[in-house]
Amino acid sequence: MTFGCSGQPDETQEIVGNLVKAGFPANDIMIVDGKVYVGRDAEVSLAASREMLGTGDTT
Repeated sequence: MTFGCSGQPDETQEIVGNLVKAGFPANDIMIVDGKVYVGRDAEVSLAASREMLGTGDTT
């Protein structure tokens, strides 16, 4: 994984954790400039990562 310097570490770590729990290989997840990417091209938000797990608030 590549780690950037900016961003919110707790949120970033939660996104990464959610992606791993959702079945994405850890070596396919990158953090660049505080943003989380999977598959080298898809940026993943905290809300999207929670949706992948079927958890969190959905309104």
